[in-house]
Amino acid sequence: LVMEYSGGGDLHTHICSDGRLSEAEAKITFAQILSAIKHMHDKNIIHRDLKAENVADFGFSTKVINRSDILDTFCGSPPYAAPELFRNECYAGPPVDVWAMAVLLFFMVTGTMPFQADTMGK
Repeated sequence: LVMEYSGGGDLHTHICSDGRLSEAEAKITFAQILSAIKHMHDKNIIHRDLKAENVADFGFSTKVINRSDILDTFCGSPPYAAPELFRNECYAGPPVDVWAMAVLLFFMVTGTMPFQADTMGK
């Protein structure tokens, strides 16, 4: 996979230094990310590690035969991980990406994470 270099840093760094995105910025940015993920899912590619730090990093992505194929590898970052991953359950890829997208949107508009705990178990 070859991609054009995009300077300016990642979304996480931008939000941490400049604060949450305005509603207009979040709407445009999220729509672009959503469009890219939809295109991936239409091509049966699951991202599996969506987060503000690496939206365009496809290191954990995988190609499946059908979008409903069941996966069993825990991928991704705990703050963005869907509940089924913590329960060690097999999962369909697109819903896990959708969960991470919801966490990402929350972070974009609030500048905070939706779930905060001292330990992974909580």
